[in-house]
Amino acid sequence: MTFDVATFDVSDTTDVTLNHPKTGEPFLVDVEVDDGEGGKKTVKKPMSVTVYGPGSQEFEAAQAQSEKSFGLSFHRGKSRETQAQKKARIASFLSACTISFNNFTYGGGDPKDRETFRACYSDPKRNWLTEQVNLEMGDWSNF
Repeated sequence: MTFDVATFDVSDTTDVTLNHPKTGEPFLVDVEVDDGEGGKKTVKKPMSVTVYGPGSQEFEAAQAQSEKSFGLSFHRGKSRETQAQKKARIASFLSACTISFNNFTYGGGDPKDRETFRACYSDPKRNWLTEQVNLEMGDWSNF
């Protein structure tokens, strides 16, 4: 009997654990949680981003939109996309694929809001975060 690849599915989503941009270690932050006795305690938890992966419909739709935007920037076989347009296209793609920021937010925004995602991914000082999410989303082994 041979293996039927149709029986093997990857997950639609994953959590991308963020690494500190200076140390390369997981970016741990203090988070308040229930202590099990009606109180609260502070624990260290990793910052992460929950995203849709390349096997999901959401990813495919976002990728199609990104490719359409990129295609519109071509003229006579050459891209006329500026660096700012490229950054905006990537931020739009990533925000469409992001479900939530976990254990952090950006600028006080809702950690489950697409505009918060877009603002974060567009911020040049957060390129370390944008690059990590983009890289991990492109790796099928994460799903």
